[in-house]
Formats: sequence, C-alpha cells, structure tokens
Amino acid sequence: MLKNVIDALVNKLYDTPYSEVSISELCRVANISRMTFYRHFNSKDEVIESYLEALHQAFIKEVVQKNRFASYIQYENMLLGLQNVKENSRYVEYIVKNNMGEILLHKLIEHELSLSLRSQHTEEDQYLSIAYASAIYGVVVNWVREGMTTSPEWLAHFLTDLYQDKIKRY
Repeated sequence: MLKNVIDALVNKLYDTPYSEVSISELCRVANISRMTFYRHFNSKDEVIESYLEALHQAFIKEVVQKNRFASYIQYENMLLGLQNVKENSRYVEYIVKNNMGEILLHKLIEHELSLSLRSQHTEEDQYLSIAYASAIYGVVVNWVREGMTTSPEWLAHFLTDLYQDKIKRY
C-alpha cells in the first residue's frame, strides 16, 4: 500500500505543487479511501517519511547481508546509499523540487546517529555524526539538482574522504 500511495503522490507532483495536493486527491489517485489513508498515515509528510524509512531499511538489510558495519562512513555503504538514491531519483527529485528536503535531512541525521553512535556516545561524536549527515544531505541535494551527472563512485569517495578522522574511530 505504501508504494501505491507514494506513487500516487509522486504522479500528482508532476503537475501539482506538493502544497496543493490534497489528501482526497491523493486517495483518489491511489485508489484508496480516506479512512484507509488515515489508518496508515497522519499526513502527506508521513507518506514521504515512511517511504524514506522503507528505503533506509532496504539499505540496512543489504548492508547486513554483506556483513558490514551499517554506517554511511564506509565507502561501500556510501556508494550503496548513493546508488539507491540514483535508482530512486524520480522520488528524490520531487522531494527536493517540492522543498521537502527537511524531511530527507531529518531522516539522514536520525539514521546516521542511530547507526554510528552504537559504540560511541560522546557529545563530539554526536555532533560529528550530525555534521556528516548534513554534508551527505547537501551533496545529495546538489547532485539531484545538477541532474546526477557525477558518478556515485566519485561522490562516495568524496564524502568518505571528507570525514576520514571519523572513519578511523570506527
């Protein structure tokens, strides 16, 4: 059901700004009732958050299957994350285009903090994780706005090299 609702939202965003998409219209396009919508979501923002969470959980599952530490601070994981963004570029483009980047930033910070601070709990580590997640967000938003012409491999190296001190701690 999440896929139907997010697809309906993205399809509406082709020709309608996010702020003008009503829940009723979203339900009509998704072919669900308002009651069904509200049984699963409280708002349109929550649809986006749920979608980003589903993408993150798929990322974590793939990382765990490969027996890697589940943080973006490792090159392989950063590359996987950027490849997932590219594979889902249509959705990410509409999140950025419709000024919903705050949701994406919040999720990146939340995920990086939950992943990288499992063993480190200092205030410095927390702020470093927030700075790193914010850097990822800024680079991803710019990458999307520029048409994703830079390779995910180059960006993954750039971002992981940016925080080598942090990487050495883990």
